[in-house]
Amino acid sequence: MSEIWQQYSLILWALLALLVLLAFAWLHWLQWVALPALKAEQKPPPEIEQLEKNADQLAHLLWSTMEMRASLSRTFQCFGLERFSGFTDMGGENSFALALTDGQGNGILLTSLHSRTGTRIYAKSLTVWDCNLGLSEQEQVAVQSARQMAEQTHSEESAQI
Repeated sequence: MSEIWQQYSLILWALLALLVLLAFAWLHWLQWVALPALKAEQKPPPEIEQLEKNADQLAHLLWSTMEMRASLSRTFQCFGLERFSGFTDMGGENSFALALTDGQGNGILLTSLHSRTGTRIYAKSLTVWDCNLGLSEQEQVAVQSARQMAEQTHSEESAQI
């Protein structure tokens, strides 16, 4: 037996290597050609299709929510109203200061002064809760009220997350 092995060892090793290569080729063919073709022919169960559909709808809803949040940040979200008597000889608190702002404090401040001879309305711009023009006491109260509303809304949103 040792004589046969010594005489044909190179041929036997070559045959063994060829068999190993054929086995690897067969496994490769099964893994990359035959099985994917079988899987492609099989239709997924309806539950899987429904899950994929639900995932697509959820992704669409999340995207829509992000778009809405982005656009809502630029809308009037907070307000502050302070009613007062504009003049000492007038009663009834018919004058007012109204602050309309977004969540960052950008917006407008409307002030109405009512007198016996007429009503005057003034508008001022607000940028980050501040105005480049001076604010009366009533206007400051209206801006502060809007700011408190924004802070309360922000803290509620943070609590929900």
